[in-house]
Amino acid sequence: MLTVADWAYLEYGIENPDDEEVTVRLSLRAADRERAVYDRVLTLGPHARVRARDLVTAAAAESYTLSLFVGDARILRTDVPVRSRDIERLCLLFFLNDDPEAADTKQLEEAGLLREQVTAVSAMAFQAPHHWAGYGQARAVVVLRPAYSTMTALQYAALAEYVHRGGTILFADPRGALDAVRTPLSELLPVDPLRIRLTEDLPSLDAWGEAWWAEAGSGPRAPLADVDGIPFLESVARGDGITVLSAGEYPVLRWSRCGLGRCGFVALNPCLRQVRASGVVAPLWNHCLCRSQAPFALRGYENSRILPALLAQLTGFRVPSVRSIAGLLGGYVAALCLTLLGGYALRRHVAAWLLAAAVGLAVTVGVFAHALSRARDRAPASAMVLDLRLRTAKRDSGQAVISFFTRGEMHPRVTGQGAGTLFRGLPSAARGLAREPFEAPLLVRREGDRCGLGDITVQALKPRAFACLYAEDREGAAADAVLALGPSGPALEDAVLPADTAGAAARAYLLLPGGVLPLERDGPRITGIGDDAHLLALDPFVDVLREYLVQGHFPCPALVVLRPWEDSGRNLVVGLEGYEQTGYALSVLPVAWRADSGQVTVPGECLAIRPLGPLGRRLTVTGGWEPHILKQEQIVLPMEVLLPPGLHDLKIETVHVETDFSNPGGNVDMIPRLAPLPLKSVSLVADGEENRAWTQAEAGEAVGPGQYRFAGLSGQEVTQATYGGFRILLAVTQRRPLSSAPDADRLNRWRLLGLRVEVRGELPVDTSRRRF
Repeated sequence: MLTVADWAYLEYGIENPDDEEVTVRLSLRAADRERAVYDRVLTLGPHARVRARDLVTAAAAESYTLSLFVGDARILRTDVPVRSRDIERLCLLFFLNDDPEAADTKQLEEAGLLREQVTAVSAMAFQAPHHWAGYGQARAVVVLRPAYSTMTALQYAALAEYVHRGGTILFADPRGALDAVRTPLSELLPVDPLRIRLTEDLPSLDAWGEAWWAEAGSGPRAPLADVDGIPFLESVARGDGITVLSAGEYPVLRWSRCGLGRCGFVALNPCLRQVRASGVVAPLWNHCLCRSQAPFALRGYENSRILPALLAQLTGFRVPSVRSIAGLLGGYVAALCLTLLGGYALRRHVAAWLLAAAVGLAVTVGVFAHALSRARDRAPASAMVLDLRLRTAKRDSGQAVISFFTRGEMHPRVTGQGAGTLFRGLPSAARGLAREPFEAPLLVRREGDRCGLGDITVQALKPRAFACLYAEDREGAAADAVLALGPSGPALEDAVLPADTAGAAARAYLLLPGGVLPLERDGPRITGIGDDAHLLALDPFVDVLREYLVQGHFPCPALVVLRPWEDSGRNLVVGLEGYEQTGYALSVLPVAWRADSGQVTVPGECLAIRPLGPLGRRLTVTGGWEPHILKQEQIVLPMEVLLPPGLHDLKIETVHVETDFSNPGGNVDMIPRLAPLPLKSVSLVADGEENRAWTQAEAGEAVGPGQYRFAGLSGQEVTQATYGGFRILLAVTQRRPLSSAPDADRLNRWRLLGLRVEVRGELPVDTSRRRF
């Protein structure tokens, strides 16, 4: 199964039976409109054999054609049928395992078991990707019992880079975690393993299964216990992190940060028979899905919808401001009125009309002359760059999006400067439509250790965009900034920008799960979080970029530094001689969470709010909320609110909810209620379950238009350690029931514009360090 616009491996083997050296060309073409194109030139010695794996991007095709050429003669052709899909949200778990007894992943794909529909992919250690792009948008890489001795240095580096740039790794087997100590993966372990022992029971984890089983109503339950013993890894917590569950002094479930990514540890294998029978498998994997994240990639739908708008802001011509256009039109109208009034007063009507026509002609000629001069001042060939760089401990990896724009037709050839540079086309802006416009194929060629693009056709005044992936070594690593949560809200500490990003023209932002906040700085040092109203004064490019950051699945919390390309001092990883380069460089730097015992205030920007249920997901396919017509008397939209890591045991006292929705007809009301997040599955909500949950949920006090306050919650279990969150139920109701469809279309059209939640509570006294 290939995921459209994601990366896939092309594995092949070639043998030269002759006594002479031969140069061959391997060609891969997608059958449908040839959207995916890849060529590689290989030189084989006498009787030589080559086996290789190359990264290519998958197309929306049902078959591929693989051909082998010697010169211009094709000596081999084969058709490869495939299955491809392009879904809105893909939750992929990538398992590394060589012991079949350690993995039973079929249960994870059972409908309704987990909070999201999961796709599990298993690979042996020697099949692990050699490049971080090979993991695609995997939600997590689950390490069970791989044969570490069969992995190469490139495979270890690819997995480490995947985590550092925002991915999630989960060590989920005692033997696999213990053996990882003697490998390069040791730096990713959130614990120091000691030994494996057999335990008869794990009460702290078994309590999760008992609570889930009680909600699911699945009959009698077998406790998480075994007289013969369950393999359990004794370990000691390492560095900063969060221990969610423990068995005495040993962690059972622990998380830590590594760069922009997350590292998890489970002291027993969650695929064991005892775990399945006790009901622990559902809450345990749901917790892992809540605390895992996929790295940034270019295959998401936001890259088909928002990224073209960003490139259009960079590539298009600058339109004069509204003030200058209004001044020009005002002066023209004034001159026209004076001319006609003067002709009327002097009784020279014909001369006045002729003069008015001459003034209009002069203004028109002046406008066109100014436009031509602006066009002449533009470079004949320019390259607009949007460099998205994620900074890791010792290396920077990123994806540079480049858009060519010329005044005449050109056929440039682009070659990567390093062996690790990969090229790909951008996701189509018409993804998901019945008919996609024809796009000229982007020929990606690899010769030797270099990758490049063939003769790209760039038409006059028509941009042509592509992307290149790269990784660069960097000396020195700055300390991570810390976002501390306290009684008065979040505060950014120890935030110092690296010297190569702290230019005078740089703008810094704080990227959080619920939004983007501007930052104030004094040189390289961040002095505080700016006023949210400052975002309204940004230019259109940065305003669209803010939407891209929020919906683009970037790792967060993170510092985002935006600099003009001319002031960034960066060199492109591709050769573009003769092109005037302009654009922006965007750097994403890691930020750590920290929370101390006592009162804590969590603002809406620090909370992740996700829609649940079929209707909520249909209304948020493109990221924002789509308009909807209310035809029932009432619908209930469940919304999941996740607290930051480390606040899973927060005793919530007050919740403030503010809704912002539009209903021009004035016949729709929206009221929120508060409910605990259930342990059982919430991915596929049965009909009527939302309304039943609404009657049992906590009602709030209206304190203003669209504002509700839920107080006196300190004695209730609002959050659960399994999720570290709760639910907001939004009831959308009709004020006056309408039976006519035209009336409903006119009066019941509504759209959710925004939902803001603020939480106040108290953290219990804990001797462990809550820093993640």
